[in-house]
Amino acid sequence: QKFGAAIVSEDPWGVRRLSYMIDGEKEGNYLFYTTEAPPEAIKKISGEFRLNQDILRFLFVKLKKQKSA
Repeated sequence: QKFGAAIVSEDPWGVRRLSYMIDGEKEGNYLFYTTEAPPEAIKKISGEFRLNQDILRFLFVKLKKQKSA
Protein backbone atom coordinates (compact mmCIF):
# COMPACT_ATOMS: atom_id res chain seq x y z
CA GLN A 1 0.00 0.00 0.00
CA LYS A 2 3.00 2.27 0.34
CA PHE A 3 3.24 5.04 -2.30
CA GLY A 4 -0.19 4.06 -3.65
CA ALA A 5 0.98 0.66 -4.90
CA ALA A 6 -0.90 -2.56 -4.17
CA ILE A 7 0.44 -6.12 -4.34
CA VAL A 8 -1.95 -8.26 -6.41
CA SER A 9 -0.04 -11.54 -6.09
CA GLU A 10 3.21 -12.87 -4.65
CA ASP A 11 5.16 -15.85 -6.01
CA PRO A 12 8.34 -16.82 -4.13
CA TRP A 13 10.71 -18.67 -6.45
CA GLY A 14 13.15 -19.55 -3.67
CA VAL A 15 16.93 -19.44 -3.44
CA ARG A 16 18.70 -19.94 -6.76
CA ARG A 17 22.26 -19.82 -7.98
CA LEU A 18 23.08 -16.55 -9.73
CA SER A 19 24.47 -16.60 -13.28
CA TYR A 20 27.43 -14.58 -12.02
CA MET A 21 28.58 -13.19 -8.67
CA ILE A 22 26.91 -9.97 -7.59
CA ASP A 23 28.52 -8.09 -4.70
CA GLY A 24 30.26 -11.32 -3.65
CA GLU A 25 27.01 -13.33 -3.60
CA LYS A 26 26.60 -16.63 -5.46
CA GLU A 27 22.93 -17.21 -4.60
CA GLY A 28 19.85 -15.04 -4.40
CA ASN A 29 16.29 -15.37 -3.13
CA TYR A 30 13.98 -14.70 -6.08
CA LEU A 31 10.54 -13.16 -5.54
CA PHE A 32 7.96 -12.37 -8.23
CA TYR A 33 5.26 -9.81 -7.43
CA THR A 34 2.34 -8.63 -9.53
CA THR A 35 1.37 -5.12 -8.49
CA GLU A 36 -0.89 -2.27 -9.46
CA ALA A 37 0.88 1.06 -9.13
CA PRO A 38 0.95 4.48 -10.75
CA PRO A 39 4.21 5.46 -12.54
CA GLU A 40 5.25 7.88 -9.78
CA ALA A 41 4.99 5.05 -7.22
CA ILE A 42 7.36 2.89 -9.29
CA LYS A 43 9.94 5.70 -9.26
CA LYS A 44 9.71 6.02 -5.46
CA ILE A 45 9.85 2.26 -4.89
CA SER A 46 12.87 1.97 -7.23
CA GLY A 47 14.64 4.62 -5.15
CA GLU A 48 14.02 2.66 -1.95
CA PHE A 49 15.17 -0.61 -3.56
CA ARG A 50 18.43 1.03 -4.69
CA LEU A 51 19.16 2.10 -1.11
CA ASN A 52 18.37 -1.33 0.35
CA GLN A 53 21.61 -3.32 0.52
CA ASP A 54 19.68 -6.61 0.81
CA ILE A 55 18.29 -6.22 -2.72
CA LEU A 56 20.93 -7.16 -5.30
CA ARG A 57 18.81 -6.63 -8.44
CA PHE A 58 15.22 -5.73 -9.29
CA LEU A 59 13.19 -5.26 -12.43
CA PHE A 60 9.82 -3.63 -13.07
CA VAL A 61 7.93 -4.69 -16.19
CA LYS A 62 4.77 -2.99 -17.43
CA LEU A 63 2.19 -5.48 -18.66
CA LYS A 64 -0.12 -4.59 -21.51
CA LYS A 65 -3.82 -4.78 -20.79
CA GLN A 66 -5.48 -7.82 -22.34
CA LYS A 67 -8.38 -7.25 -24.68
CA SER A 68 -11.56 -8.96 -23.54
CA ALA A 69 -13.22 -11.32 -26.01
